[in-house]
Amino acid sequence: MILFVGNILRKHDYNPTYLELLSEDLKHYPIHTVSHYKNKYFRLMHMVGAFYRHIFSTKLVVIDTYSTFAFNFALIMSIISRWHRKPYILNLSGGDLENRLINSKSFKTILYYSTLNISPSIFIFEKLQQHNFRSIYIPNYLNLNLYPYYRRTSFSPKILWVRSFHNIYNPEMAIEVLKLVKKKYSNCNLCMVGPFKDDSILHVKALSKKYKLNSHLVLTGKISKKKIIEISKDFDFFINTTNFDNLPISVLEAMALGLPIISTNVGGLPFFLNESNSILVNKNDSAAMADAIIQIIGTPQFGTKLSENARETVIKSHNKKIIIKKWSEIIDSYLQEG
Repeated sequence: MILFVGNILRKHDYNPTYLELLSEDLKHYPIHTVSHYKNKYFRLMHMVGAFYRHIFSTKLVVIDTYSTFAFNFALIMSIISRWHRKPYILNLSGGDLENRLINSKSFKTILYYSTLNISPSIFIFEKLQQHNFRSIYIPNYLNLNLYPYYRRTSFSPKILWVRSFHNIYNPEMAIEVLKLVKKKYSNCNLCMVGPFKDDSILHVKALSKKYKLNSHLVLTGKISKKKIIEISKDFDFFINTTNFDNLPISVLEAMALGLPIISTNVGGLPFFLNESNSILVNKNDSAAMADAIIQIIGTPQFGTKLSENARETVIKSHNKKIIIKKWSEIIDSYLQEG
């Protein structure tokens, strides 16, 4: 059996994580996934309990590894796996893992003892290579059948932002961008989609009130993936304001849907976003992001080309069949050993 350890929280109306989707696409293998508990401490206990319940049948442990609080899950499960001589793989999902790689001895330790470290980001993969950790690059993927491409030939100042409201994703910058675009286009609108993870939502609301933008802003909270796809047709831009990132699914989804991408150039983002499929700006550079929106509205053929190239990038580099095959080869090697 293969034990997949991560945040399996779709039953609580969270979007499924990459590892959760992967386990479904690999359902022809004997995979057990944990944990679905919403409470963090119950989730950890469930992970540990599942490990010991299946200790004799488990041949491999695959651990989703994040950079914030959930990193502790990976740390503890890695230690337990090593104690019991169970090979484990780290699937490196966190947006700020570069910082952990620099500053965290515990992260370096679990990377060293892992059988393999899988990075969906070329940026993190290259960092791991520099430190001589056993690693391979396997990007995230999308089922493109779920993401209809909408070709835009004209653009209006309707802006979509999709991410958790957390300070590392810098949602306040989206309000600053809205303020600047409104100076040029009084009919501009911003829709911000995502769960509220910290007090950054309070800062967003305060900025919106300060700049008198409440009538131009919609905060949906957490909504389903299906709903996000539905409403995407009502918008012409996707902005990604993050301070840290590697290979966010939300950006891949926007690329697949045909939304021109305007993003900060942090972390691993420039390794799959470039001048042919997006516009990149410096961290916190609200003026440059607003100017990019205004530029595309004025030269719609440029926006159309970015949209087409972005969709093509996802088709070529995030092909589900190829990526599932790579994961299958890894799992097969452990099942055969058993």
